[in-house]
Amino acid sequence: MNFRVNNLLPILLVLLLAGLTLWLRVAVEQTEPSRAASNRHDADVIVDNFKLVRMSPAGTPLYSMNAQRMTHYPDTDTSELVLPAFFKRGPDGVTMSVTANSAVITPDASEARFRGNVQLRRSAIGEQPPMLAQTEFLHLLADKDLLVTDQRVTIQEGSTVFSGVGMEFNRAARKIQLHSQVKGHFNAIKHN
Repeated sequence: MNFRVNNLLPILLVLLLAGLTLWLRVAVEQTEPSRAASNRHDADVIVDNFKLVRMSPAGTPLYSMNAQRMTHYPDTDTSELVLPAFFKRGPDGVTMSVTANSAVITPDASEARFRGNVQLRRSAIGEQPPMLAQTEFLHLLADKDLLVTDQRVTIQEGSTVFSGVGMEFNRAARKIQLHSQVKGHFNAIKHN
């Protein structure tokens, strides 16, 4: 009988180790965070009265972005803004601002997508009156001085009013292009 117990002892030890290994694996898997939790869209930073100023290498302000609230999401590395206001003064002294109900900005803040009651304002240029453009969506590429929308837009400059669907506004070149369904009322400047 002693001979049989000695032969079974190694088998019993292997079975015991296999059972402990299985138990340990189940215990570890239950304590790991679920993969679904890591894919959630949860904020990691919330800032009230947010203000961002982008500086040039020389230390002068290029543009600023303010918002009532900024919420950053690490899964997309984007920030959502409530009541954002973008402001930029060009080297020519002409200012441009964009306000909206909300916006999403890229990690380096070089791009913003404004939504809801978007208003683009440009200050007067010499005798040319200030401009106001209104739309529901506007994609801003700040470093390129480019603003683009595929939505209906209305542009007013003094008593001149244009509307259309889709717009590309190159601020540096002072060029506005409306893409389709363009309608307008144009008042020529009278020269004496």
